Amino acid sequence: MRKSDYQSSSYQKSQFRSAVDVGGYKDITIQDLSINHAGGDGINIGGYFSTRRFAENLLIYRVSIWEAHRNGISISSAVNSRIDRVSIWNTRGTDPESAVDVELDHTYQRVQNVVVSNSSFGTSQRRNINVTLFNYHNNSIDKGVSPSWVSVLFDNCTSYASVGAGIRVSGPSGDEIDLPKGVADWAWISFKNCDVDQSGTHGVELAHTYADTGIKVQFQGCSFNNSGQIAPLANPVRMLYGKNGYRLGDIRFFGGCKILDDQSVDTVWAPNWLRNIGFKDINGTIDVTSAAGPGVIRLGNNLRNVTLNLQ
Repeated sequence: MRKSDYQSSSYQKSQFRSAVDVGGYKDITIQDLSINHAGGDGINIGGYFSTRRFAENLLIYRVSIWEAHRNGISISSAVNSRIDRVSIWNTRGTDPESAVDVELDHTYQRVQNVVVSNSSFGTSQRRNINVTLFNYHNNSIDKGVSPSWVSVLFDNCTSYASVGAGIRVSGPSGDEIDLPKGVADWAWISFKNCDVDQSGTHGVELAHTYADTGIKVQFQGCSFNNSGQIAPLANPVRMLYGKNGYRLGDIRFFGGCKILDDQSVDTVWAPNWLRNIGFKDINGTIDVTSAAGPGVIRLGNNLRNVTLNLQ
């Protein structure tokens, strides 16, 4: 595609000119494909325009995506699907501008048993990996449809030189946090053996991931190297955005997580207003090598079962 044409005044502005659009279908393989300069997403996965509201048993294998206008790959509704050995670079044009964007907007959508593996993402205008349940809400489209559980794993993936954060994970927000009430551990967002290198801002941003609301975020054997290449005051791990009455938490680092930092900044940081609200259930161990000396956790004193250890 020629995204520069679609960005010109000759065309009505749109973020939905995907190169490949996968609706609510089953048993699909996309393999050995190069996608350059898409006018929207490189690949969009969802079921909005289909009777079946999610893709199932989808395999995306050995695909390269260069300079998509919106996201390299958008995942809004997929079940039992795998993205493997994919390379996505230089995503830029319109928000969210991420290599991979996992975003549930409606309760009828499903992201369950989705694995992204052995893939590399680089130089996205915002984040290389963006997982957001921020818009996961009940509205008129979702009447009578119960929210479902969510499971997504990034395994052995590399994020390099994003302009924004390497990874961002955002939970639901708003005046009401519409979650499956009373359902424990309904959302698992996992990163295993992933390397986040040379992020423009933070290594990882965590926002609206509230303890006791059933969202679990875990990092196993991940490394965050030399964050803040564009914004030197950025942190390897940054807590962002919250809500009065809800503590950010249920976050775990384990299995040999590491931080290498060439900036003299705090390792794990939150703004003062979030420190006042407090944190809960942030656990694990991170090995830290930093220009600032020993690693520093700056989360304040309003803590419950926060046992994260920097060594």
